Amino acid sequence: MKYLFIIFIVFINSTSSQDTSYVSYSVALEVLNSGAYEKAVDYFNRYLKVSSMHDEAYFQRGNAYYELRKYDEALSDYLKAYELGFNNSRMLYRVASIYREKKFDNAAIDYLNKALNINSGFIEAYLMLGEIYTEAGDYKKADEIYSKIVKLAPLAREKVSSIAEMSMALGNYRDAVKYYTIAISFDSSDFNNIYSLGVAYYHLNDTSNALSYLRKSSLMNKTHGMPYFYLAKIYSEQGNYHRAAECLTEALSIGSLTVELADVYKTRAMCYSKIKDYLSALEDLNSAIRLNASFPDLYVLRGIVQYEKGDDTLALKDFNKAISLSPDISLAYTYRGLIYLNRTLPQLARDDFTRALELSPDDTLVLFHMGNFMLEEEKYMEAINYYNRAFSVNPKFYRIFENRGIAYYNLGYYRQASVDFDAAIKHNPSLITKLKPLFIDARRKSGM
Repeated sequence: MKYLFIIFIVFINSTSSQDTSYVSYSVALEVLNSGAYEKAVDYFNRYLKVSSMHDEAYFQRGNAYYELRKYDEALSDYLKAYELGFNNSRMLYRVASIYREKKFDNAAIDYLNKALNINSGFIEAYLMLGEIYTEAGDYKKADEIYSKIVKLAPLAREKVSSIAEMSMALGNYRDAVKYYTIAISFDSSDFNNIYSLGVAYYHLNDTSNALSYLRKSSLMNKTHGMPYFYLAKIYSEQGNYHRAAECLTEALSIGSLTVELADVYKTRAMCYSKIKDYLSALEDLNSAIRLNASFPDLYVLRGIVQYEKGDDTLALKDFNKAISLSPDISLAYTYRGLIYLNRTLPQLARDDFTRALELSPDDTLVLFHMGNFMLEEEKYMEAINYYNRAFSVNPKFYRIFENRGIAYYNLGYYRQASVDFDAAIKHNPSLITKLKPLFIDARRKSGM
């Protein structure tokens, strides 16, 4: 009897504990609406232990999971709610969107249609259907869907464009491409949508489509210079600096630019520098500095142009100015170090290279020049270490082969030297006169 009494007490305590953990549906819903989603999940868990057949409770817990981006759990709850008889167009739309994300487009179509059976004016459901059919190449069905949208909501195209603009602003370029494509299907003569679609493709590194839409937009609107600005960026990345400079000139002459004018001059200056038109590059950089005299990168670029042009004095002045404006620009230290090296000031050069490496430990150019510094100092193994680091960061940085080969040669590592000399000549045939004698001698000494 004593044992039965103890068991009874334990049972009573256990039951009492469960009762105190109970949460009503209204309290759980209030927590959900407050935005405390983790807490809401916990409250709905407690509630559903007691009311396991409450369809709307699964729907609301699913909403909490959805906001927490726990989409598998959300899907499970939404389907449970639907199974129990809960019908809600937004819930079915979310089920479709989760299936869409999982690439289960047939299931997505099924639930979108179910959502539309409940709410025949659900524009977002039609939009997703249109996307699915467009991506599947079923343009007839896609056109039917878009036609319905226009009939239901004449302002739908503006809504789609707004969604596309929001996607662009958030950096969701794939979504932007989808929505701008839909917007263009409504009106293929809208300049802004076609231009923006080109920009979205540019950010996705889809050069072919970016060029196509940017060129088209440049022909549609002769009073807007931005298509030419992005065309210039693409041509510059392709190494077509002449064409890039021409596009930037066109952009500047047209105007209506939504980027800083100083950036346009800076970009064109970089193109001029690549084709060794240093005077034009300096003119543009001077214009950019007049517009933004506190921008340190402009002084760095002008210093590099002066350095390439052979004017160390003006270059040094610009690098000093850049460092005074921002002491954390590694490129300014790198080039100033080169000037000090040319002026036979090895300690100053080393200090600047060291500072540049502190700021950018994986900067190929800094590593390369630090290697060159060690080579000049006849510290060959240290030079090789820097060249190896540069090459590990950028395996296409072929400039290291010549000097690393010389370091190997001076250490008596003739086999490695001959391999580097051979690679240097292959990548830059103009080095053959300089390196061929060393290459032949290294092969001879290595017994190759």
